[in-house]
Amino acid sequence: HVGEEKGQPLAVGRRLGLGREAHQVKVGLVFLRGPGLLGMATQMIGSIGLMGTALTMVGLYGLVSYSVSRRTREIGIRIAIGATYGNVVRMILGQGLQPSWVGLAAGLVLSTITMRAMPAFLPTGDRYDPRTFVVIVPLLFLVSLRAAFTPPRRAARVDPTVALRDE
Repeated sequence: HVGEEKGQPLAVGRRLGLGREAHQVKVGLVFLRGPGLLGMATQMIGSIGLMGTALTMVGLYGLVSYSVSRRTREIGIRIAIGATYGNVVRMILGQGLQPSWVGLAAGLVLSTITMRAMPAFLPTGDRYDPRTFVVIVPLLFLVSLRAAFTPPRRAARVDPTVALRDE
């Protein structure tokens, strides 16, 4: 075993400055102990999650903006025949949020399955943490709502005569 010192596999952990107590993580054939290693892994996973959320928000905004730009003439006709600002926003927002609903449902199913497998990889912590779902699901929905809300507002302000004349 690499890094064993008098029967205790702490030599590599000491060189990395991980400390002596807290959690034990197996890296190859070496067991490292230290609160820093688990904390660092948690921070990395959280950072990847935040980057994924930001990328999703930008992608959804782009998708809805593109859809609205392709439908400018249709939106202009709807406004010309009497559709209100609220009707246009609701129509486009509902269509823009459909991928979010599907993603949230799939994410809930997959995260529930993953939570069952987590104790095999991280021996600490509870199996299920309902607080995570109570906080994260509404937060992700609000992020999706924010990303999908700007293009419909802009589209609902289109002057029908300009929209019909442009195409």
